[in-house]
Amino acid sequence: MARVLAVLSSGYEEKDYHTGWWAEELFAPLQKLEGAGHTVDLASPFGGKPEVDVRSISEDFDPNGTYKKLYESGRADQTMKL
Repeated sequence: MARVLAVLSSGYEEKDYHTGWWAEELFAPLQKLEGAGHTVDLASPFGGKPEVDVRSISEDFDPNGTYKKLYESGRADQTMKL
């Protein structure tokens, strides 16, 4: 099986809003890749736990809570530094 590198943004503060990586953009392909037996490594510019865009795990964008559960599982808490 393949080894895949997924790169997440580390977040950015803009005025009164903190940006970050979008949960669905990581977890949708991550589930498919890992489900098919591939290994997925995570990386970000600063390493460690990158900031998620909280809108992406809100009820407005994740009504079933699918990606919020994956986020809360800690799967994206440790990334390699680029």
